[in-house]
Amino acid sequence: HRTQTFLKNSYDELTSLKISSNNKIIYAFTSFNKNKPSFKPYILFYSYSSEHETKFALINKCMFNQDVIIDCDIAPRNNLSIVISKQGNCDFVSVLDFINNEILVTTAINIDYYNIKWNKYLKNLEFTTISTKAMTFWRINTSDGALQYQQANFDFNEIDYELTCIEFMKPLNNNDNIVVLLVGCSNGDVLSFDTKTNSMIASFKNISNHKMISSIVTTMNNVAFVVDNDIVFYDINYEAAKTTTTYNYISSLFISKQHSMSFDSKILYTDNDISTNDITILTTKRILYYVNTEEETSVKLHRFINTEEPIIKLMLMKKTVDKYTVADDNIYREENLNIDKLSYYIVTAHLGGTL
Repeated sequence: HRTQTFLKNSYDELTSLKISSNNKIIYAFTSFNKNKPSFKPYILFYSYSSEHETKFALINKCMFNQDVIIDCDIAPRNNLSIVISKQGNCDFVSVLDFINNEILVTTAINIDYYNIKWNKYLKNLEFTTISTKAMTFWRINTSDGALQYQQANFDFNEIDYELTCIEFMKPLNNNDNIVVLLVGCSNGDVLSFDTKTNSMIASFKNISNHKMISSIVTTMNNVAFVVDNDIVFYDINYEAAKTTTTYNYISSLFISKQHSMSFDSKILYTDNDISTNDITILTTKRILYYVNTEEETSVKLHRFINTEEPIIKLMLMKKTVDKYTVADDNIYREENLNIDKLSYYIVTAHLGGTL
């Protein structure tokens, strides 16, 4: 166990902290500080050496001119980061080169986004943003670096619930190479979208007893939905998916047997390694669990009792770095890993800037 302080100033507060999908970059960001009106938010990018198990080394501190940083995500295989920021009533979506500390392009859009996520399974630079009533698919044009975007082919204003979370699934069928985007909703519904056409594949009513789905987790053989104290999950049979189309398989996925696991209190954060069936969970009682969705087992790992400082993020961090292969079909696939030899760090980020 060890700690490292990211923020030096007492008026700074850590808003969130994430890890890149290749386990090489940690990035933390701060947001609006009511005690310091002149405060401008920034993102800190740190590199990490899994081979030498050294502390995180600062790469860059990237400042933003807007009032608030809402969310950010980092590209799986290059030095680009995407950022949602806000100035007044206007949202900005920016592409940032964090090595050279340069904002490459910014687009202003009048939608209150709160979540942004790279499509890590595509070679093309594509990502998705959501608000409570809108979802936008983005692409970075490789020829001129411009941002192109298209709203989802669905009118969310016609529904009486809100969008709460998104997660991409790895391709189910190598023949059609469709990357499916799952969308959780405030009434317990799940929507699925084809990221090629930006259109809905199917919707699934009330998988969580009308309770809000707060996050979605995909593991090697399951897709799981976090609902209050519970994780509700379904099995994914990739061999069966290969015998039909992605549309047909997704349309029947959530009709299959549902599993669930309950915990001591509301689930705050989850993280996982998609090459396994393992999930780490942190609850409001500050208890850390290890969960295996295939065996439906959980182990209590730790309870945080030595600090009252709020925990704002949980991360599962491989000690080994993922390697990817790229096929002609533009889909990224992980190389085969020896699951028995995988080991992890479990990382928590705290409001005052301590990791």
